[in-house]
Amino acid sequence: KMESQLGIEASRELNGLLDRVAKCVAEMSDMLACHRYGNYVVQRVIVLKGFSQYRLMMATMFRSKLLWFWQEKFGSHIVQKLLQYSEDEVGCSMMNELLDEYDCNSE
Repeated sequence: KMESQLGIEASRELNGLLDRVAKCVAEMSDMLACHRYGNYVVQRVIVLKGFSQYRLMMATMFRSKLLWFWQEKFGSHIVQKLLQYSEDEVGCSMMNELLDEYDCNSE
């Protein structure tokens, strides 16, 4: 019983730590998104189950800058993951923004 309780407490501590790290990454995601290695860290947070609040935080943070991130070498991976893993309503909003801002005549 004691081992089981220790396991539960350790699990809670790990989940708390993971939540703090995910929040920190989400808060800095606009800087990390275009970094050669930082974009991988952001992608890992995006795909975490049970952390949809941080996907929403990132999607909100990237609003009005989606096209710019989409055109960046590493930032495009973040936009792609957000589109893939976000709730349907958020993904549709992001797609609308990308399509509205895209200029077919730009290079």
